Amino acid sequence: MLTQVILAAFCVLLLPQASYEGQFLLPAQEKNQVVARNQQLALPFKETTSLGVELDAKSALVLDGVSGKVLFAKDSQEKMAMASLTKMMTAVVVLESGIDLEDTTMVDQQAVLVEGADINLKSGEEMRVGDLLHGLLISSGNDSARALAKKVGGDIGGFAVMMNDKARELGLKNTNFANPSGLDQAGHVSTAEDLAILANYAYQNPIFREIIATKEDDIQSVNTDDNHHLKSTNKLLQKNYSYVVGGKTGYTEDAGFCLTIFAVDSQKKHQIVTVVLGAEKNGQQFQDSKALVEWTYNNFSWQ
Repeated sequence: MLTQVILAAFCVLLLPQASYEGQFLLPAQEKNQVVARNQQLALPFKETTSLGVELDAKSALVLDGVSGKVLFAKDSQEKMAMASLTKMMTAVVVLESGIDLEDTTMVDQQAVLVEGADINLKSGEEMRVGDLLHGLLISSGNDSARALAKKVGGDIGGFAVMMNDKARELGLKNTNFANPSGLDQAGHVSTAEDLAILANYAYQNPIFREIIATKEDDIQSVNTDDNHHLKSTNKLLQKNYSYVVGGKTGYTEDAGFCLTIFAVDSQKKHQIVTVVLGAEKNGQQFQDSKALVEWTYNNFSWQ
């Protein structure tokens, strides 16, 4: 007993910003159902005295994908830039807009000239909406984001309104979207907590789930011979890290290196979401996420 007390105290000294919070985070429309759902679920229970892991990221959260229970949090309600984790909401809005994924849209010059990551779209190309979603989520194309926003929202401002309407619907109280790609912009902020709720919600969509699990793909222009090769920016997925079934990367100067990971345990029964924001060094976002996944499955059981 004394050994456990000493160990727990030592962990507190090492990890002053980390905490096991244990509250339940669910989209607003599901809160009235949580009691009934939890009576039927295998809920995660912590079996050890470990308080977590030391992280480079400024903010982080681990969420049980089924119950919405928080398993780990570090400054998870701090508002921060979220870079291309934004594109999870862009995908949700497009997928729920009712648009036919076989419908096409013309790529304009503004999409081609957008800064940051792209899939090398060309002005005048016609692309299928479904293919642009692949470019958005696999290669994190800002040009794909711009083309989709114009198609679905009419312009960037109109699409941002749709994004924020969905954020309010999901109960994301500390989130505001100003653009569909995640480029640094005043007022474009979220939190690890809100992004975990968003990610877990998006993961319920089978199309989203399939795309973020894709390592490589090729999409073809409808009206030209141009082919766009896509390669996932998620190195944990690329390297076949056993727990990872998908994720979304992000980086801007303001946001630092960010990552959302969808993981399942070795028995493929228990799915979690991890979010890390504000890692300072490239690569650390993957190391932090691996540490969170392994810590979770080593310290929790589902009963």
